[in-house]
Amino acid sequence: MIAKIDVRKIVATHFASLIDGKGNQQWGDWLLFLGIPVACALMMIVKKGEWVLNSDSLSTFVNLGSIFTALFISVLMLVFDQMQKTDDKLKALAAEENSDFVYRDNLFARLMLMNEVIANIAYSVVVSILLVFTALGCQFLGSAHILTQYFFAPARLFLIANLLLTALLIIKRPYILVSTAW
Repeated sequence: MIAKIDVRKIVATHFASLIDGKGNQQWGDWLLFLGIPVACALMMIVKKGEWVLNSDSLSTFVNLGSIFTALFISVLMLVFDQMQKTDDKLKALAAEENSDFVYRDNLFARLMLMNEVIANIAYSVVVSILLVFTALGCQFLGSAHILTQYFFAPARLFLIANLLLTALLIIKRPYILVSTAW
């Protein structure tokens, strides 16, 4: 039963997609996608008396998480549809004897990029759901509760920073797919 809601593979696949065009890990990406959100969360702990979010901001986080979840799920379906079309083209090229190898390699690279986009989108949906959970935890416990101050509030800030950065990544990758001539 627990395997059905295990999201570790989604998280691992998302972070594995933080590579350059040659397949090398980029430390700057790790710093961007983990370092900045961790720094924000730590600042929330250090500045706990100064950085108190009211119930309006909590409901904004719940709404933001819900909107991002719905948006990313619809984009996920669009990318999946494009993946199927690209896969069909690759299969048709494989059946031809005199196929264009450059075109085939470009289609394969496009398919790999779409796989990374799907991993990024699935990760963003998970982060959005966790953002809703942490915002609700803050709202239920109140801002003075110790779990709110040391867990839910910093986690919420980590998740929102990570979600916004990942959203920029998700926006850029389909742009590359559309704007690059294959």
